[in-house]
Amino acid sequence: MWNDPPNILMAAPPYLISCDPRKIQVFLLDNCMLCQNIHLADCSSVATNVSSTNPLLQASALSRRATVLVASRKTIHMFTLSSIPELVDDVLASNNLQLALDILMSASKSDNPVGAGIPVNRLGYVESRVQFLFARLQFDVSTAEPCFKTARKHLESATRLPVDLVCLLFANSELFNGIQDARDFSSHLEELRLEVDERMHVGSELNELVPQDLIDLNIDELARLQGTQLSLALFHVFLPLVYAHRSLLLKLKLSCQGNVEFIVDDLLAVMDTVLLKGFVLWDSGRAKIPSDVETRSLIARLTEQKLVFLRSENWCDVNECEKLLLLYPEMWEELLWLYYGKSMHEKALDWLRSLTNQGTQEPEIYRRKTIEYLTILGKPYEEMVLRYSKWILESFSKPKEALSIFTDAEAPIDEPVVLKHLEEHDQRMMAVGGKPFLSILYLEHMIHQGKSEDSLLHNKLVMLYIEYILNLQKTAGDTEIISQARSSLLQFLKSSRFYSALDLSHRLHATKLYGEYCVVLSRLHRHKEALEVVIKQVGDSFKEALAYCQSLYDPNDAHTKDLYLLLLEVLMQNTMIEQAMELVETHFKELDPLKTLMMLPADTSVQTLQPYLETVLRHRYSQHRGSQVVKNLVRKEHVSVMDTHATLQRKYSVVTRTTICANPLCHKNFQGDSAIARLPNGSIVHYACLQNMII
Repeated sequence: MWNDPPNILMAAPPYLISCDPRKIQVFLLDNCMLCQNIHLADCSSVATNVSSTNPLLQASALSRRATVLVASRKTIHMFTLSSIPELVDDVLASNNLQLALDILMSASKSDNPVGAGIPVNRLGYVESRVQFLFARLQFDVSTAEPCFKTARKHLESATRLPVDLVCLLFANSELFNGIQDARDFSSHLEELRLEVDERMHVGSELNELVPQDLIDLNIDELARLQGTQLSLALFHVFLPLVYAHRSLLLKLKLSCQGNVEFIVDDLLAVMDTVLLKGFVLWDSGRAKIPSDVETRSLIARLTEQKLVFLRSENWCDVNECEKLLLLYPEMWEELLWLYYGKSMHEKALDWLRSLTNQGTQEPEIYRRKTIEYLTILGKPYEEMVLRYSKWILESFSKPKEALSIFTDAEAPIDEPVVLKHLEEHDQRMMAVGGKPFLSILYLEHMIHQGKSEDSLLHNKLVMLYIEYILNLQKTAGDTEIISQARSSLLQFLKSSRFYSALDLSHRLHATKLYGEYCVVLSRLHRHKEALEVVIKQVGDSFKEALAYCQSLYDPNDAHTKDLYLLLLEVLMQNTMIEQAMELVETHFKELDPLKTLMMLPADTSVQTLQPYLETVLRHRYSQHRGSQVVKNLVRKEHVSVMDTHATLQRKYSVVTRTTICANPLCHKNFQGDSAIARLPNGSIVHYACLQNMII
């Protein structure tokens, strides 16, 4: 700290004074940081009226302008000790901001700031002032390349700086309508803040902010912010700090009530309006901001904050913000979410529809945004959602996406209400020659995605499919669409287990949807009726009837084991002898031979039956031989099992010369005359060893 050892060293809090033969040096007592050099030779003694032990005496001395007396050979010099704020002012006068900040940081770490000549509630004021001046340099006309990141760093460190001073840094920009408008805005903000302080008395985080009059801010010397410079300043300074201050106001609003809450609302109205303006100006010039990893991360965070700000409750002046956003057509979505945040839902939806009709962009964009908006509204705004969904359902080319209004809603509308609404839509579409199927898509979603087991919904879906297909057939619709619809209906009838087959059979009986009718009859186990429908009504009936039997036949199921016999009976009733003979020849395994022969006409010749009889006899003989082989194998296995069982159950043991006594204390071979004993587990021991083991 010293080049040469000092002759004299004395503490005069908050300073440490040292003297050497050439000069006097003044340090901060806490961290020995050099504050001042005074060139004075031949100092012989030093005295002061400041006590280094009693803090109260220190404060008293400083209030009386504490002094230090320094004696040289011929002269006594008197120096007046400055308080830290005065020292900072002197340093600032020489434009040495860094030294001023270092002094303040040192004082803030002091265990006894009162002894440093600073009232506790003023220390933060002075530090915030210096930090603000650091930040202000980046906005000064004389700054060639301002670094707004540095400005934000210092402003964030100025913990007691009012946000109205931050706003004043942007007085010479598009954020305000001139410098006077910025002054009026800042004054109004300060008045509201002071009124909150006055009414709350204690507990408000706004109480200890630096008064504006303690900071000299000559805004006339601020540089004109525009273009990229304005975007950068908003991005790095204005938006993060003002948004953080808004969060503070929201917390304050939760803790206050009555008249104070109204004033906080006024504060939020002022803040939210200027914050939205800042978002808009930044967004309009965002493309000009240089991009790196840190910048992209901050952009993403600000974009998210903007959307949260617009979509949640806010206190913006709607008329002023609406006029501003309308100046930027590309910000139509921001205006939309502003309406949403202000609960102006009908105006938002009407505006979206007008944008669709204007055709400034692809109409699908606005339709999709309308769908998203209605999805968010959901059940609390049921009537509005149903009313505004009509034009989307009628005009949108992607029906499944349009249905997401109801299927993906955050608070879904009740199913019966939606279904009735969609059926009415389908009726309107039918009246103008359209295709009514939105109610079908909705029910499919509820059944398949929602896994609904409600039989009423399943029945309703089938009935809607029937009406849809009949309508297409009546109007000579596209055969491919009809085929797809019938395929979907058949698949659903086969897979669903929750519809009432009896109810649906009555409706299908009066239609020409024979395939669908047969599936329903099969659920009722009315297979003969189903086969009669296939044989009489379906083209290539025999092939379809075989397919029906093959899909349902189960020899172990009492309802389906005689399916082929029923088919044979139906064929004989319809005098389809050739097909009947083909059936008995190809599916002889599934047909009982005796019942089959009894169904055939009595005048059928043996020659005609020869192929069938040969095949059946060969099959039966093969089955008989196979059964005999299996029987013999089972008998052999039985004998083997019995032999193994007898071996395991035998009650004797074989003793030879090599057999060893199982007693662990003996383990000797048996002699020819040895008495032996057999244990229950089959082990052999000497009889004497057995006696010892028992003992």
